[in-house]
Order: sequence, then structure tokens, then C-alpha cells
Amino acid sequence: MTTVVFFVIGFLIITKLLDVLSTLRLLRDPMMETNPIARRLMLRFGMKGTVWLIFIVAIILVATSGVIALYEGVVYQVAFILVGSFISVIQFAVAYTNWTGADTFITRTIRKLHSSLSQIRN
Repeated sequence: MTTVVFFVIGFLIITKLLDVLSTLRLLRDPMMETNPIARRLMLRFGMKGTVWLIFIVAIILVATSGVIALYEGVVYQVAFILVGSFISVIQFAVAYTNWTGADTFITRTIRKLHSSLSQIRN
């Protein structure tokens, strides 16, 4: 089980890095960002700074939750593996869409969620 937790940690970091790199490649303006929270941060702190800050925060969260899972036992490990795998798939789908321009079911769903969140704030 420990090995699987480490694989999920790796997948989370790699897919987040792919998301970051594809976002930096795709976006020319913060208003192109569909995530309303990230967009606001980009407008305030700049695109590159925001994207890399989010990556660093993600690494800290992944490392912390991974260590907790390793030390707290099987239930935490299974939860980490399931949630981490789910998040990895989402991050990969976002990176895939950013690189190719081809929407997936996952990215269409995320875009709808972001649109709903934007409407709540306004």
C-alpha cells in the first residue's frame, strides 16, 4: 500500500506540473482563465507568479497529506489513493485540453462549475 501512495504522490505532482506548463503555454491574458479564484489571483499577482505559487502550494498539500496517509494507516491510505487518483485524472484532463484544445467530459464539467462559481461571486 505504501508503494501505491508514493505512486499517487508522483502522479499528483506530475499532472499538476503538466497543468501548470500547459496553462502557461495557453493563456495570454488572465481573463482567459476559467477558474474565477485563479483569475483574480492572476490579475492581482501576475499569471506566472500565480501559477507557480499554486504549484508550490499543491506540492506542500500533496506531501503533507501523503505523509499523513502513510502514518495514519490503511483507511487514510485508501482515501488518499482514491482522492489523489481522482484529482490526478482531473489535472491530466485539464492539461490535455490546454495542450490540444480538445475538450473532454471532465473539462466541460469543470468549465460549467467555474461558470457557476463566477455567477455566485457577481
